[in-house]
Amino acid sequence: MSQYSDKMASAALRHVQDAATLTNGPKPSPDQAWHLLGFGPECSLKAGLSAEWQGKAIGHAGALSPRLASWLLDLDPAAHRRTQVHAAENPMPEWSPNHRYEATGWLATTTHDLGAALADATALVERRLASLWTAGDLDAHVLKTLP
Repeated sequence: MSQYSDKMASAALRHVQDAATLTNGPKPSPDQAWHLLGFGPECSLKAGLSAEWQGKAIGHAGALSPRLASWLLDLDPAAHRRTQVHAAENPMPEWSPNHRYEATGWLATTTHDLGAALADATALVERRLASLWTAGDLDAHVLKTLP
């Protein structure tokens, strides 16, 4: 695998862990937790790609439909082999990187369930990275950051 994949895998873990801290820590910040959490599944999807340019071509994958995700990953046969089981899953289809521009407190005015999203996104990131590791496509040092 590439250094890019290791970076994306590490970033995915960092994003879900930081979101958990911002959700359950001593100074909760649910709006920021939501914003960071959405990057976890996105980075874990990009970790399965063979080249950095492919991740850039996808851009932010927040509302990436299962059909589009499958099509993009099919362009990279190695990525499809590595991520086919979980490629189309998106635990936060309503997430957008533009949430960073919302006023503080906006999440409380929505029906979004941060706790459920945190659990689902974390589980998806862990499954995707485990798939990459078992395929021999992820350096084990990246997984050392798992709790």
